[in-house]
Amino acid sequence: MIEPQQYVTLALLLQIAVLSVLLPGTVVVQLRRILIERPADQFPLLYPAPPEVVRRGLMLLSFASGLVLLIGLGLLAQFALNTETGLLGKDPFVVVILYAGLQFLAWTPVLFHPGFSIYTRFRQSESGPRRAEMRPRRLRDFARPVEIALPVLCWAAFCIAVVAQPERFGGGLWNLVWITLMQGAFAFGISVAIHGKPRNPLQQSSERHAQIRTAVRANLWGSVGGSVFLFSNAALQIADSPFQPVVLCVYFASVGLGQVAVMRLGHVDFDVYRGHQTP
Repeated sequence: MIEPQQYVTLALLLQIAVLSVLLPGTVVVQLRRILIERPADQFPLLYPAPPEVVRRGLMLLSFASGLVLLIGLGLLAQFALNTETGLLGKDPFVVVILYAGLQFLAWTPVLFHPGFSIYTRFRQSESGPRRAEMRPRRLRDFARPVEIALPVLCWAAFCIAVVAQPERFGGGLWNLVWITLMQGAFAFGISVAIHGKPRNPLQQSSERHAQIRTAVRANLWGSVGGSVFLFSNAALQIADSPFQPVVLCVYFASVGLGQVAVMRLGHVDFDVYRGHQTP
């Protein structure tokens, strides 16, 4: 029979594979292929930053992700050899949270390094000439009513449960603060997606609409997933179950898989980036 510690090991391995291997690997492989197959002298409009800057960004991401990967493998080895003492002698739940924060911190180059701004330039194939469309944007333009209602209902249900029986939730009423901060972060992401300034001058309105819709729905479902995770964690805590770290690892891995889906390139029409022609 598989012991709970072995489930924790497998779940942590899944988290490491997704956040430290699959996610950065997807970005690095795609951009390196573009640098080779679509050089800047033939596709000047494709590069908001010089190719050298893109290469430096890829090296930075590879180094940071590799370092975090080695740390994760070290944690796995330590836990596999000393299951009685936990991860580093600490609560595995706490260590998993700290390590996930380190994994996401390795993504700082993607958010701030100018070399990765190339991701803002992609257009879908057969998208046609660029067209602008001036009209107010509302949340319901990009998500179905049920997708908008679910995060609110999950947040309300969790808050009611915590207020009704705060002693059964670790941290008591502080759980209201954590879930509200989490929902606020997702709401901020939605606001930036809808009202933020476009970063692709070659994008037409239908492509911009599809991009916003993807970002909005990702934040809405991420909010639902976060609430479900908090509910699951609370239930496991009440039951004094050793599977809390497992649920946490699976949640972080799910977030990573969602990011992989967002970062993967679809069918891109690269012809619009040739020369200095107007798309």
